[in-house]
Amino acid sequence: MSLMSDHRTIEFLWKPAFADKETWQLFSLLRKESGRCWTEMVERHAVIRRRGMQWPGVERWNSWSTGREKALKDVALKRKEAKMAFAVAEKEKKKIAKATGTIYEKPEKKRGRPKGAKSSRKARPSRFLTLGSQSVQLIIQEFTEAVRGTFEKRQRNPGDEDIQYPSRKQKYRDISYTNQSVQIRDGNLLLRNARGVSPLSIRIPTGVIFPGEIVEVRVCFGRVIIICSVPKRVPSMSPVQVAIDVGVNTLFAAGTDTEAVLISGREVKAIVQYRNKQLASITSRIDLKKSNSKRQKKLKSRKYDMLDRCRRKVRDVLHKATRKVADAFPNAEIFIGKPWNDAAKKVGRVQAQQISSACNRKAINQLAYKIGKTTEVNEAYSSRTCPQCLTQNVCRRTYTCKSCGFIAPRDVVGMCNILSIGRCGKMLPGRNVPKNVKFIHPIKYPGTIQVVAEDSRERFSVMADRETHFKCGTTTCA
Repeated sequence: MSLMSDHRTIEFLWKPAFADKETWQLFSLLRKESGRCWTEMVERHAVIRRRGMQWPGVERWNSWSTGREKALKDVALKRKEAKMAFAVAEKEKKKIAKATGTIYEKPEKKRGRPKGAKSSRKARPSRFLTLGSQSVQLIIQEFTEAVRGTFEKRQRNPGDEDIQYPSRKQKYRDISYTNQSVQIRDGNLLLRNARGVSPLSIRIPTGVIFPGEIVEVRVCFGRVIIICSVPKRVPSMSPVQVAIDVGVNTLFAAGTDTEAVLISGREVKAIVQYRNKQLASITSRIDLKKSNSKRQKKLKSRKYDMLDRCRRKVRDVLHKATRKVADAFPNAEIFIGKPWNDAAKKVGRVQAQQISSACNRKAINQLAYKIGKTTEVNEAYSSRTCPQCLTQNVCRRTYTCKSCGFIAPRDVVGMCNILSIGRCGKMLPGRNVPKNVKFIHPIKYPGTIQVVAEDSRERFSVMADRETHFKCGTTTCA
């Protein structure tokens, strides 16, 4: 066993009290200042790209945020003017010495500061007067990482026009604090800002316990996210290798050579569809109202509440789904299919919306957070390729090979091909699917429900946890 540092995320709802106007003003001012910092970086980066100049790094962005960049330019200009004036004066002395026949003596170079002289360095005010220096550095770090990631994607895909540098201007933005700016006192979370600005005080709800040292605090509109660092024991070797295929109707298809677990994703799909319909309805109503009117503000508040509620529901379902996978295959080495959103360009409008709105990246991040060692592999055409003869067939929920007659659930076929890609780097023929396949819903419902199977239309009873077992072979799946 080896010790490693792991991170745990704690989130709770928070908004300033309506009666506390000072906290509301400070909270709004900090969010505006954070958005202004991001917007100015976006504008400056666009000018740098347009002029073909050298891209600034983190150190140069930090100098720009503290105002040191302009101060250094002013100092360099003053030194240049002083050198030019000194050269002109020495030239005149040479002319006078030559005309009078005297010897010209070169001046000695003075090093160091004269005795009794004061330093010319002064405390320069920051470009952002309310944000702390650590908060500005976190924004700069996020921006530079986004630019670096976009540059690497463009290098890998030179002709893809969908890959764009950060260009959206933000009026409001979340505020980030490092552990150096965080202090806990009398059940309150004190977040220090710039010098002369009062700290932001957040009451910690009852029952919230921090599992380790606080690394970062992110204050959003309506919620607070706290990242803690805790020690974690991770086994040095992973004896079990598991492949996971992430989808829409089936959220996770996880399994090994002998068993597989399919987690239904219809709960998440229903939440996303409800969110899209409500968002379109509210947005159309907002456009018809007068700008900055009371009715428009109420509709905007309703829109944000709806989006926040749907986000919490999706996060809850994803947490329960990933926990079932982590409990089924603990301490395993995971091969997971990388989200392939190019498939949305080749299907209809409704299917394209389902694929593009799927929360596959969030699901992958939660799996990596709970299981540990995960490796993303290319999953292109993994659900179409037969594991027996490598023939591609377009099927619905049940995969049927027209060449060899192989029949199995399509998600299990994709999982088997991803497992082959993770082990050998490519899909190999002559492989069988797991014999035991277990279908699970992430949310448990009370009572017994009758479900109709799509392929055989036979009724069977599903217990309260909706877990059923299937026996899959090379020719039948009953």
